[in-house]
Amino acid sequence: MKVFISHQQKDAVAAKTVYDTLRYNGVEAYLDLLDSALLKDGRQLTSHIVSKIDESTDVIAVVSDNTKESWWVPFEIGVATDKPRPIATYICGWVSLPEYLDFWPQLRTPSDINAYVQKRQGLAYRYLDNTMNLLESIGRRKDRIAEFYTALNNEIHWRP
Repeated sequence: MKVFISHQQKDAVAAKTVYDTLRYNGVEAYLDLLDSALLKDGRQLTSHIVSKIDESTDVIAVVSDNTKESWWVPFEIGVATDKPRPIATYICGWVSLPEYLDFWPQLRTPSDINAYVQKRQGLAYRYLDNTMNLLESIGRRKDRIAEFYTALNNEIHWRP
């Protein structure tokens, strides 16, 4: 199990709490605050973030009123939904969630994260990991999309 933690920079303390709780439970986690490779920008940064999400088995999005100021959190959630994987929100404060986030489990405390990990590591979810790995090996949709972008950009003569 490897969790990608999505968050807005102003929620760094909450994101670190999620990270620390996951690590305490023996779960591998990715938190950009701890990633020296984030000195990249533009296309390189986007590719780096997408690859980190692709490497993850789960995504937890830290959500607060600050999230409304972020372009990255909705982007990362969108990328995460590209393949079947568990997604949850870690809610800070009394924020009203948009409908598209209301679908997933809503964690509010480190105890909720502990419960998530325990349930996630259960037998039924091991099957989900195997299924995700199989789907990934069958074909890489993102490669076809990248080819599409290249072909379209060549056709319309747009250069990044």
